[in-house]
Amino acid sequence: MSCFATGQASNLSITERANGDGAFFKIKVSPDGEQALVDAFALISETDVNRAFRGHWQTETADGITVKLNTHQGVLLFRYDTPASLTARAAAEKEKVIRQIFNQEERTD
Repeated sequence: MSCFATGQASNLSITERANGDGAFFKIKVSPDGEQALVDAFALISETDVNRAFRGHWQTETADGITVKLNTHQGVLLFRYDTPASLTARAAAEKEKVIRQIFNQEERTD
């Protein structure tokens, strides 16, 4: 089974996809949300990031989640390609952190 959802507000859009093999979550923000994007990347990637950072950055967390930041495009995304339940739980927590930072309601599925 596969699930795909998108949502958009005036200053951001969220795209997410999930199936039995993994998941993908992407948030795209307007330029005024760039600082929050960098802050969210630092939190979910568990990486020390200079708040003035601008550019591309990709890392993988200890639980196998790939996290990518592109401030030029205003995009933060993470994905994992394994059905492991611990990875899925870690990804759900990362999604929750991002939604809190950007004041977006959580999914209700």
